Amino acid sequence: MTDVTLAQSGSNNGTTSPATPGSLTLTAGNLAVFIVIVAGTSPTIATPASWTLVRKTEQASRSLGMFMLANNAGGATNPSSTLGGTVTGWYAIMLEFPQTGANCGLQGSAVAFATDNPISNIFGNQKVQTIPNLLFIYTIGAQNTNTISTVLSGTAGLNSGETWSSSVQDTSNSQGNQLHTYWASNLAKGPGSWPTNTTTIDAGGFSYEIGAWFNTTASQPSIGAPTGGKSGLYVPNQYQGMTGG
Repeated sequence: MTDVTLAQSGSNNGTTSPATPGSLTLTAGNLAVFIVIVAGTSPTIATPASWTLVRKTEQASRSLGMFMLANNAGGATNPSSTLGGTVTGWYAIMLEFPQTGANCGLQGSAVAFATDNPISNIFGNQKVQTIPNLLFIYTIGAQNTNTISTVLSGTAGLNSGETWSSSVQDTSNSQGNQLHTYWASNLAKGPGSWPTNTTTIDAGGFSYEIGAWFNTTASQPSIGAPTGGKSGLYVPNQYQGMTGG
């Protein structure tokens, strides 16, 4: 099973609505993810036409949103998000992932807005093991003058040999914003624990975080139906074996 890869990515920035990441020519069937951070006064972020909201946090001076387009139709694609409130600057990126397939979908997500230092791990609330072959995306934004130190857990929380990517379309100062986005895949292996992130931000800084996980072509493998016979029956201190065949 071929692992998930990042086919391409692009970015754009501006000071007026709408926010767009710039056009990319996508391959039909792939997953596209659009992320935008916007600064201003009570800024809002609208879901682009034909896209699906993953998560967003809209706050007094800055907002962050993530959107998805699964099993896209292919061709030139440039999502457009209408921004509300008073906008002083935005930064937007788009990412394309193959090996996701027609049945790709959002399995779960988490969002956080905080001044915590260190910033809490937004994957930490998950109480069960992951299923095989998830694509994880983690993005964190802040004001450009804040100092952010993001350490992702490498192989911790993922199967041995898988690591987080470096930040995709990373920016530390674009229209007053900074944005750092990472991804990882847990391959065609068995269930594992959840990934983690360790992030710090300087005093007085606000952090905006979104984490999401998507199934890929190898996710949730089917299990063949029994060929016949009856399931084992419980008897004291043991299980009877299978009967039939």
